[in-house]
Amino acid sequence: NKLVEALSKELGIPVKTFNGSESFEEQRELFSRAKIFVGPHGAGFANLVFTSNPIPAVELLTPQIGDRLWQMLGAHSFRHPLPWWPVLVKSLSDEEAILGRAVSVAKKAYLYHYLSRKGR
Repeated sequence: NKLVEALSKELGIPVKTFNGSESFEEQRELFSRAKIFVGPHGAGFANLVFTSNPIPAVELLTPQIGDRLWQMLGAHSFRHPLPWWPVLVKSLSDEEAILGRAVSVAKKAYLYHYLSRKGR
């Protein structure tokens, strides 16, 4: 997967994928160790409840979803103050935009989140 390769290269960390066929325990384990979450808007974001600390969440949004950002701001603050980084793309099949924008935003989110916490 090009996105996985690009994220791994840009972030310098191993990237794991979630495809929804994992057992409950595997999901809990995967997300409890996550350092960042990147994915399309959907039910997969519910797995953020398994994180022990807030992690950056880079959410890919299409125009159909993107016009309701105000609703999602509230929905994503249910667990912790979530560092939410929305990325608007024309379509989830727009590979060029996803590889460009999502990877760039994920790198900024990751660096900002973890560099800003070093002094704490």
